[in-house]
Amino acid sequence: MNRISSLVSLATLAIAATLGSCSGGSSSSGPAAALASAPVIELNLTGTYTDPVSGELKGDPSGTATVSFDLEQPEGATASVVVEYSVDQGSTWNTANIQESLDGLGSPASAPGTVTPGASSGASFSVTWNMASDIGSGNFAGGNESVGFPPVELRVVVVGGKPSPPAVDPVEVNLMGLPLASEEAMGTARYDNVSFVADGTDLMVFGGATAPGTTLAGGERGTRQGSVSNFVFSPAGSLSVARAGLAQTLLSDGSMLLIGGQNSFSPRAEVELFDPVTETLTVVAPLLEARSGHRSVLLPNGQVAVIGGGSTGATGEVYDPVANTWTGFALANSYGDFTAVLLGDGRVFVAGCAPASDTPVAEFLSLDVLGAIAATGAAAPGVGRHGATATVLLSGDVLLFGGRDLAGNQVSPVAELFDPLTGTYSPVTDVNAAIPGYLAEGRWDHTATMVGSGNVLITGGRTSSTGGLLARTDYFQPSTQNFTPAGNLPGARSAHHVDRIDQGYYVISGGVSTSTGVEVPEGSTATLIPPSGPDQAPVATVDSMVHVGAQGVIWVNYTLADAEQNDARITVEWSLTPAVESSWRSATQKLMGGVPLGSGQGQLEALAGGSAHLFGWDFAADGVFDAGSPLDVHVRVTPIGSAPGLPAALSQILP
Repeated sequence: MNRISSLVSLATLAIAATLGSCSGGSSSSGPAAALASAPVIELNLTGTYTDPVSGELKGDPSGTATVSFDLEQPEGATASVVVEYSVDQGSTWNTANIQESLDGLGSPASAPGTVTPGASSGASFSVTWNMASDIGSGNFAGGNESVGFPPVELRVVVVGGKPSPPAVDPVEVNLMGLPLASEEAMGTARYDNVSFVADGTDLMVFGGATAPGTTLAGGERGTRQGSVSNFVFSPAGSLSVARAGLAQTLLSDGSMLLIGGQNSFSPRAEVELFDPVTETLTVVAPLLEARSGHRSVLLPNGQVAVIGGGSTGATGEVYDPVANTWTGFALANSYGDFTAVLLGDGRVFVAGCAPASDTPVAEFLSLDVLGAIAATGAAAPGVGRHGATATVLLSGDVLLFGGRDLAGNQVSPVAELFDPLTGTYSPVTDVNAAIPGYLAEGRWDHTATMVGSGNVLITGGRTSSTGGLLARTDYFQPSTQNFTPAGNLPGARSAHHVDRIDQGYYVISGGVSTSTGVEVPEGSTATLIPPSGPDQAPVATVDSMVHVGAQGVIWVNYTLADAEQNDARITVEWSLTPAVESSWRSATQKLMGGVPLGSGQGQLEALAGGSAHLFGWDFAADGVFDAGSPLDVHVRVTPIGSAPGLPAALSQILP
């Protein structure tokens, strides 16, 4: 079982000490007294967390617990002990199922003729408690829902001795990031649907498919009841046309744009807007061209770029939510399967494969001064990846993970890192690969999501076009470029969704799973609490702007704060007419000898009380004062952790 270093206090777990006389040995002066100290317990559970709804400590104790204690007795003496537990506040004590022998324990622990349980030092012992066989998993505690465990009291009894009262000091428990299954399921199991979170709590799902060629229009709302992991679903409106494979983008005003898709294998042009306030879907202007297999990205000016998926895979279009209009543009390449992500500097990075090919291609999309999309070529990845993911890290680099070739083989290397500043790729060399079970398994149709710690959570996927569904989850650690396996999903699945809910938890929904060897749509959900624990979005404050004409720079002074002190990255944008959303542009960072001025847009410190940072804005490159000066200049800084925080703005007359 994997163990992590994140620890939380467990005040409800009481520890009992024991005190008595020795029955397992003697000394020259007669029967010897033996003293077993208050034990220390470290639970290695598959999942524990404090439920933010009920406030209860919950988890699934299908694992083990490590129990450590000291045994004091005269030199040469031995004693036998029993570990006991109680789940009813000490009314009933039961013998714990301990893996090691507890008979004839000597002092010191390594004395001849004794069985040394676990790791020991002197008269210290460490034993393993099989909690699953004693307590079991699931609904074993009234009022704790389907996942959770009761307050546990533990004591070590010297045979023939008299237990002392329980200790009052809290102990610590390992927090394991295992997905916790919901009791309820969607009304209609589905895959290739869209999903998103409304108001930070409710899970919305629309469309999708129940079988190849059989698409859905209906939507459902999942509302948490009883615990953070239990979603109860109810009908929530319907798309205008049943379809699967829609693209989705969250707009600046909090509404969700649902774009295109396919119905009976035919691409569609319908577009709808979900309003989280009225909880309704509204049909908006359709795409200029029906699209499936496309991607969508929110641009710095609040408009949406829809990329690929048309008849040629070489076009895109931009949606203006204010004017409710679409404008077409040309891509630098034609794409079959691909990914697209927004970089910190406002460019869109597109990478994938040419149509019906394993040939890798890539490009950048950026806004020109008039707000039009300009496409420029970029170096291609080292390998073509179908069904891969692209995740922007806090450093600003992009993790390309997984994928297959057209023949259905896993690609190698499993992962590459792309540096947008240099335009270069480097394969990820995982030093953990030599550890059994640690190698990041190649896969496709998985998810890759950055969590609060800056690590990337990778879930599910498949290793074969005819099966090979995975339940495993892994974390990619950018600081060490290692992959570390975590707990398994409640069941294997691919083509699913992972959405961030409030407090930095993640809900896994939909997709394809297996039942008696047959792939079927999945209707269940599971909630995952990362090992790093809950996480709030970072907060930014823009303090001032300083114009230094001799340097050709405007220094933007800002502060980053994060309650959990997780690092963050930022985007910086500027406008001369801030009320017009489409006027906002990404601020170009000033380079001096190829080195960015200021702390830049990469990984930044964000302390709980705030950390001061500088951004060197190349105002000349952005043409800010081309029309003369002084001007009323507006900037906004958006902090990004596991989720974007609210943008912080400042207006100032410059120079």
